[in-house]
Order: sequence, then C-alpha cells, then structure tokens
Amino acid sequence: MSLTCCLETHNATQRRLWQAMGFSGFYLLALAVGAWASGSLALLAEAGHVAVHFLVMGIALLTAYLSRRHLHNQPRYQRVQAVGGFINALILVALAGYLFSLATQRLSMHGHQLVHGDIASVVFAVGFACHLLAAQRLFGGRHHSPSVEGAFLHVLFDVLVVTAGVVTQLVVWATGHSQLDSWLTLLLAGLITLSAGRLAWYCARLYTGSKHS
Repeated sequence: MSLTCCLETHNATQRRLWQAMGFSGFYLLALAVGAWASGSLALLAEAGHVAVHFLVMGIALLTAYLSRRHLHNQPRYQRVQAVGGFINALILVALAGYLFSLATQRLSMHGHQLVHGDIASVVFAVGFACHLLAAQRLFGGRHHSPSVEGAFLHVLFDVLVVTAGVVTQLVVWATGHSQLDSWLTLLLAGLITLSAGRLAWYCARLYTGSKHS
C-alpha cells in the first residue's frame, strides 16, 4: 500500500510540474509577442527570467522520470542534463549582459526610445494571472517534493516581480517616462544572473551526484 501511495504522490508531483510549465510556456509566448509589439526591454528581460524557471522545472521532471524508470544508464543521463543546464545558464548570463548593455544605452539616450506601456502592462498582467494559477497548482504538493516546493517559492517571488512590472508600465503609459522601462530591465537582468547562477549550482550538484551513483 505504501508503494501505491508513493507512486500516486510521484504522479501527482509530475502533473503539478507539467501544469506549472504549461502556464510558464504560455507566458513566455506572450512575453515574446509583447516585447516585439511594445518595444519594451523589460518584457524581453522577463522572458529570460521565466526561461530559467522553465528550464529548472524541465530538468526536475526529466530527473523524476529517469528515477522512476530505473534506467541502468541513469547517471549518464543525469550528467547530460547537468551539462545542458549549465550551458543554458551561460547563455542566460550572456543574455543578461546583453540586456544590461541595451538598457544602459537607452538610459544614456535619456529615454527617447518609444515604449508602449499599455501593451507591456497587459502582458505583465497576463504573467500575474499565469503565476497565480501555477502557484495554485503547486501549493498542494509543495510538502511532498523539493522540486515542487522550490518551484512554488519561485512562482510566489515572480508574482511580486510581475506586479512591479504592471505598475511600472502603467506609469510609463501615463507619464511617457520610458526610461523606467530601462531601469526595470536592469533589475530583471540582475534577477536573470542570480537565477542562472542558481541553475548552474543545481546542475553542478546533479553532475557530481551522478558521478557518485
């Protein structure tokens, strides 16, 4: 009976992570379209930030799948996951540096770049809804899996980030101070760097753990 309970908990954990990834994926698409339509660097930076969490949940799902299948070469697959995740972390750090450069360049132009704050605020509002839905799905399983607990805490933090995004873009729309979008981009670029660092640390632990398996 305990084995059945473990399998049910495992399946529920995977479902919750898949659902959270679905909401994140939808938000990523909205961010890509919104960044193009609004000219907002902050939306592009938020896309990088969300991509980190998407990758972490994907790695957690694949690890859970491999552990359940009891594959003979599971350590090898874990090492491949770790290397792939580390490469993605480096790409995200490069993206953060690129966004930092663009944002500082815009600030040096004294905000002459047009940003449609109305469009950007709607996209951030979509992110607010997606994060709340994801948090609702992850809430019930946060005590059964470290992966779900970590994803839940990330989503809660992201709710605060998108709330700041909505407020900032509404101010941009109302006042025309587009340099606020650049300041928000700098903040998000810093968050991308921190999140990419955590992803790299997670992958390093996954890699070293697979070598001892």
